[in-house]
Amino acid sequence: NRLTKTIENRSLLASVTAMSVDKTPGGAIVRATGLSTTQGYYNAQLVLAGIENGVLTLEFRAQAPTDIQISGATATREITSARAFSNEELFTIKTIRVVAANNSRSARR
Repeated sequence: NRLTKTIENRSLLASVTAMSVDKTPGGAIVRATGLSTTQGYYNAQLVLAGIENGVLTLEFRAQAPTDIQISGATATREITSARAFSNEELFTIKTIRVVAANNSRSARR
């Protein structure tokens, strides 16, 4: 089952700036854009945090750089990630929420 929670060592991004849920013939694609605190974050992913009362919560996580990085312009810290879900996985889901360290965004299905 793809909807299982795993132990995660990547950091939450600082904020989610945009989110969309695009319907597909077999389900939906959740896409989110966020900002990291510095340049150099990589391996971003929307990670399942849980499902409760019809709300699917995804954490927007990325691997922090191992060396010191500058903050840089907003555009250089922007990261986009997406995750596909089948209709079967979304059967009981009413709302999808993407969480970052400082905020979250939600979309109703």
